[in-house]
Amino acid sequence: FGGVYLRACRLNGLLDECQRATTVLSELARDAPGRPYANLVFLQGHAALLRGELGESVRLLHEALASAERHGAATLRPACYFALTEAYAKLGDGDAAAQMLARARAVVPADYLFMQSAFALATGWAQAAAGALTDAVDTVLTEAAVARERGQPTHELACLQAAAQWDAGDRIAVIAARARELAGELDLPLAKTIAAHADSLNRGDGEALLAVVEEYRRIGDRCTAADAAALAAVLLTAAQS
Repeated sequence: FGGVYLRACRLNGLLDECQRATTVLSELARDAPGRPYANLVFLQGHAALLRGELGESVRLLHEALASAERHGAATLRPACYFALTEAYAKLGDGDAAAQMLARARAVVPADYLFMQSAFALATGWAQAAAGALTDAVDTVLTEAAVARERGQPTHELACLQAAAQWDAGDRIAVIAARARELAGELDLPLAKTIAAHADSLNRGDGEALLAVVEEYRRIGDRCTAADAAALAAVLLTAAQS
């Protein structure tokens, strides 16, 4: 339930609300050790990751992981590893990201298909942290196609967003077209922002990308906002030269 709640908050631009709710609930559950507390700390850590508070995210996610290992929360452990992979990748620590991904691979059963998209995204982040951006884009676009076949539009959208962040090159036109279709189907704030993100990259429009940066900030996705701001600066500089 917790993971579904976090995903819903993110898609609807309510990450700050998610953080407030999980903080209150985790305080209430602090004296009741077990899986509920581990799940709440994980949600706090994942929300911090999305907001760009990377050091705090790593701390909370390791706390959640330790609790999950003590209490046998089988599905929470890989979720912690996935999030830690992304957090370390965003911190620029490729070795730690690779280590977390290896641990995830060791505990994710082959038949856990519901984790496939999260595993692909974590793999992509580890590849990106190692400097293999083309491989990272290949990984998430392959998973985007699988998610589309399975009828998992929000999973597909997450993969398209990651590909846009990692300089998809001449594939950005296809990504932008599909993101636009998903935005029309889903009618969610984040879907519209991702579509605008991909479209501005496809057109090489730095000013439009700056508007996307503000939208990411508004919905609480500050890490992606920082990535988009860096790309906007590149586009604007190129336009002036």
